Amino acid sequence: MPPSTARAPGHRDDGLETAFVRLLGEHHEPHCLIGVDGRILAINASALRLIAEESQTAVGRPFDSWVPFENRALLHEHLDRALAGELQRFRMPHTATSGHWLDLEITYMPLSDSRGMRAVLCATTDLPSAQNRDQGRTEGAMLLAIAGRLARFGGWALRAGSSELTLSPEARRILDVEDDVPALLEESIRVHAEHEGERIRAALEALFTRADPFEIEITAQTATGRPLVVRVLGEPVLDDQGRVVSARGAIWDVTESAAERARRAAVEQRLDETLNAFGDGLVFLDGDGRIGYVNTRAAQMVGRAAVELLGISIWSVFPEAIGSSFDRAFQRSIEESVRTSVRVRSDRMGIWLDCTLHPTPGGLVLYARDATEEERMRRRADAAQQRIAEQAALLDASRDAVVVRSLDGVVQYWNTAAAQLYGWTAEEAQGRRIDELVVARPGEYEAAMTATLRDGYWSEELNETTRDGRSIIVDSRWQLLRDADGAPRGVFTLGSDVTRWRQDEEARLRARRLESLGTLAGGISHDLNNVLTPILMAVQLLGQGEQDPARRELLTTMETAARRGADMISKVLAFARGVDGRRERIAVDSLLDELRIVARDLLPSDVELTVEVEPIPPSSAPIGDSTQLLQVLTNLVTNARDAMPGGGALRVRASTVDGAPGEGAGSPPLGASVVIAVEDTGTGMTAEVAEKVFEPFFTTKPLGSGTGLGLATSLSIMRSHGGLIRVDSAPGRGTRVELLLPVPEAGAVEDPERTDAEQPQPPGAGELVLVIDDDASIRTTVAHALSTSGYRVLTAADGAEGIALVESAEHAVDAVLTDMMMPVMDGAETSAYLEEHHPRIPIIASSGLATHVDRDEAPGMGISAFLAKPYTTTTLLRTLRRVLDEAAEARATPSASRSEADGQPG
Repeated sequence: MPPSTARAPGHRDDGLETAFVRLLGEHHEPHCLIGVDGRILAINASALRLIAEESQTAVGRPFDSWVPFENRALLHEHLDRALAGELQRFRMPHTATSGHWLDLEITYMPLSDSRGMRAVLCATTDLPSAQNRDQGRTEGAMLLAIAGRLARFGGWALRAGSSELTLSPEARRILDVEDDVPALLEESIRVHAEHEGERIRAALEALFTRADPFEIEITAQTATGRPLVVRVLGEPVLDDQGRVVSARGAIWDVTESAAERARRAAVEQRLDETLNAFGDGLVFLDGDGRIGYVNTRAAQMVGRAAVELLGISIWSVFPEAIGSSFDRAFQRSIEESVRTSVRVRSDRMGIWLDCTLHPTPGGLVLYARDATEEERMRRRADAAQQRIAEQAALLDASRDAVVVRSLDGVVQYWNTAAAQLYGWTAEEAQGRRIDELVVARPGEYEAAMTATLRDGYWSEELNETTRDGRSIIVDSRWQLLRDADGAPRGVFTLGSDVTRWRQDEEARLRARRLESLGTLAGGISHDLNNVLTPILMAVQLLGQGEQDPARRELLTTMETAARRGADMISKVLAFARGVDGRRERIAVDSLLDELRIVARDLLPSDVELTVEVEPIPPSSAPIGDSTQLLQVLTNLVTNARDAMPGGGALRVRASTVDGAPGEGAGSPPLGASVVIAVEDTGTGMTAEVAEKVFEPFFTTKPLGSGTGLGLATSLSIMRSHGGLIRVDSAPGRGTRVELLLPVPEAGAVEDPERTDAEQPQPPGAGELVLVIDDDASIRTTVAHALSTSGYRVLTAADGAEGIALVESAEHAVDAVLTDMMMPVMDGAETSAYLEEHHPRIPIIASSGLATHVDRDEAPGMGISAFLAKPYTTTTLLRTLRRVLDEAAEARATPSASRSEADGQPG
């Protein structure tokens, strides 16, 4: 770049600044390039002299910084029009640094492409100098042509009655038409399907006969057979009598944007199919109750087509719900951002529904389950209990806790089951108030008593505490007892301990949610690993032979970032699918040193961090995955920080214990363990919150500030290590979390393998390798890596295309590298075919999902090796060399069976 021309520092040059420097960097008239944010992207020496500024201070500043205040409104008005796509030319007086007045003509040229407006070229001309003005306009036209090439648009014209098109240079480049070749209408756009040609001819006929302009998007082929998607605009040119004498217009290459629309449509279709696979109703609502999405099951429940329900209010679909318990649950979820559940009866649909409302940033998600049969069975059971209520009170052998008490709560009868459940004998209970024996949550007993007196019966689950302090969940049924005159005289209650059942039910629901999360995570992980593979390989290829330390450091940073991305993907799979991490001896002191570095960025200055490590010999070091354990500790540090908004102290201490108990009663003890304690001086938690902190999706943070997966993931990781987590907290007393990792016996873990960086990169010897992958970027990067390492390369987009290359007599393929998940013909089918017809060709399989192919099953599928994406160049070359050498050794060993299978002499 010439020293007199400046460009914006840190700005990625994607073509415009380079064109500006080459064409206008030394131009004698002032020019500059203005970004869409109104700041200077590049400026030439003439403009710098005009404003008397240095390039270092000019670039990046607002474009009107050097203009008198009274003229800035004029500049902004014309710039806004230019950013809207209009060419602007206007005059403005300006005072130069020399003190004499200049009469300036300013031209704003909008520069855009398929991604939108890119920048505005500002050309300034002194009006008395006509020569300078003409020259500036010529060079401005050159920049406009460059913008056309960047944006991939061109112009065309067609005279009435003529079949020869007049095409601009860029239009010829788009359609692959040579400059000296006449562009005939029928040959310039050859479409894939006949109806596309009919659309163009119909549009031109309407233009020439009725002067109708048109704008159409078509799928076409160029003169060289290259497929593309173009948008064509046309407008008529009329003579003085109003007759159409010619047509003119523009043509845009919108292939990339059309492909992006197709990709977005595919993602939306996949999401829609997933939601429609649910067996229950799912509805997305905004804050006013308008329906934004409804799955197939919900539409079936309502009895209307899903498209009919979009955009209308749920209150118009179910006006009877206004003022109901569902209405109250809806308002509470919106106002308090909490999940609510309610069972309601829909007379319109004739069913009972269990409705759960989940708050989201844009409104609510309504989950509706048909509970008609369950409600029918419950009502039948209640009716049966009512019929035998008095008799059941006399049966002490009942499995349910039976209690009869007066209206003021004094216990009159207490059976054996009640004694076993609550821990009080009948003699101790009778004559005492129920609230002295059984502790319930505040307000629950009062609400239940009010409903019983009003309706004569009440049934619901109660959270109660027994004599020894155990928390239990009791399915309670209360029946109002009346005397001979019909006046209330007491309450008869039946209670069943459903604590274990409720815990199992919640576990099943969590497992169901995690299964769905695992399916979604698997698909996303495959796509992300496909994206990371070419990035990781390209970075390594760029680093080969690079001598510049700064560039090598930048490439190392990029490689580290790509590996971290791959590691994060594996962590998602580890949580969602239970994928085990690497197991090796953990240096606890190194682990906490790394945590200290991470915490430095996480913790504010008003939180004091203390890290203490008791000396732990290598023989007492636990076995596990250091990355996963650092994730657990980082999550605990983050939670501690959030619990100390006004600052405080955070202490992390590692020590050993000889004998640690198990996770619960009846669980085997952990034995010798390493304990890592994280203790803060924050707000603490109630016992009720502490019991739920490990539940997936449970969070006490504001909506949008937490996912509720942090501690659930941490618990999953600790259990996979054979350890456990203990939490001790109280409001105002802070929180102490202990991680217990068992110490294994000696020899329980092998030494880790050498990393890719430690292994040499074996070169090729001219072998021909066929690379099959539906991702073009992976094909290109792998082909380049193999070519630069001494291999010859063929590429194919799917298995069918790859097999055709193998079958061709022109190519003697030495090895095949194939992706497992591809359209048309996937890797499994391809490897099976090659195993049957070309058993001498070794096959290397690769996939973005580590679980897509079981490595133990790979040899049985004809696969010699497996590469998990993203893989590095070193891993690829080492694996390929090993597979080729093994294949060569196998061919050197005589084998009658293989010779017969090949149909060739052994």
